[in-house]
Amino acid sequence: MKNTKKEKTKHALEKAMAHLLERENFNDITTTELAKAAHISRSGFYTQYKDKYEMIDIYQQTLFSKLEYIFDKNSANQEGAILEVFEFTKKCLLIDIDHLIFIF
Repeated sequence: MKNTKKEKTKHALEKAMAHLLERENFNDITTTELAKAAHISRSGFYTQYKDKYEMIDIYQQTLFSKLEYIFDKNSANQEGAILEVFEFTKKCLLIDIDHLIFIF
């Protein structure tokens, strides 16, 4: 799969958010701080998202969709579903399990 500039920017923002959440609460993180941590401009952030709440909402929807897909695909095999979820989390986990931030 080809990584477009838009995908790379979103990935950088997700990674930056994960790192910022390691040291501060979501409500304390500003879009300016997020953009700076992602090494993009504020306008680059706003090209992708309306605000940080939309970013997290889309992120959560994507995460839940991927997990739902895994469970649907393995509906007759609960053990297979759990193993695939663990594999998915190993690939996507960016920071410690207490923060549960995944990067796709």
